[in-house]
Amino acid sequence: MNFLLPTDIEHFLFINIFLIYLVIFLLICFKMKNLNKLFILTFFIQGCSKIEKNNYENIYSSSGTELHISNSNNQSINYLALGDSYTIGEGLEISDTWPKLFEKSLEKSLDININTQIIAETGMSTSDLLDAIIFAKKLDNYSLVSLLIGVNNQFRGMKIDNFRDEFTELIDTSIELTKFSRSRVFVLSIPDWSATPFGQNFDTQKNKNEIAKFNNVIKKICRSNGISFFDITSISRKVIDNPDLVIQDGLHPSKKMYQLWVDHITPQIIKIFDQVIVS
Repeated sequence: MNFLLPTDIEHFLFINIFLIYLVIFLLICFKMKNLNKLFILTFFIQGCSKIEKNNYENIYSSSGTELHISNSNNQSINYLALGDSYTIGEGLEISDTWPKLFEKSLEKSLDININTQIIAETGMSTSDLLDAIIFAKKLDNYSLVSLLIGVNNQFRGMKIDNFRDEFTELIDTSIELTKFSRSRVFVLSIPDWSATPFGQNFDTQKNKNEIAKFNNVIKKICRSNGISFFDITSISRKVIDNPDLVIQDGLHPSKKMYQLWVDHITPQIIKIFDQVIVS
């Protein structure tokens, strides 16, 4: 599986060089105070910078070199994972992301081949993801579509009413991508980043409450549309007692954390496959 970088390399390098000089300038201004906060926040700003639309077509990856159903004697299905840094697995190899761990778990349980496609990038909000879906290369049909999005809406202080409208549109799009089979779409709640070491540098109670509000919107939309909703927020808070559940940046989940999510999700998805004919 290939992780594709933006095609405009010069633009990408310019942004990174600019951020380096910005860090140096701010360090001088702050006289080296709050170094840890500043370094991580700059990393977050880089991820949250607006992604140019002409690069959306490259924000995807699949389990093979091309987007097609693999040739095998076993049955094959297409799975599309939509999201942000939590889905693309910021700081990890693509094989250690939760969609790929989920793929492996489902293949073992159901004895099928899964062709996984990921449309996600660090810093994506709901509006970014909607644009990315339009421009990314897609297959004609997916047997499964997952959605995990919203943390960047919350982090940037975006209006929750706008989030509600855009998330609803993402749900409608996901349903359409499965040829209008609602049982094949599932949603993960927003992890509680306020519980991470990085999150401790901010107003943890405020962020925890805001994440809960966004997750409540997500849950209500899923319920009204008959979409499976998985609460992995409580699992994400286990990082408080186990720092190994995040990578070195103190923010993004580690493979161990992703595996906990997959262990929670897989049994219910298997039940779904027992009830519908895989196509």
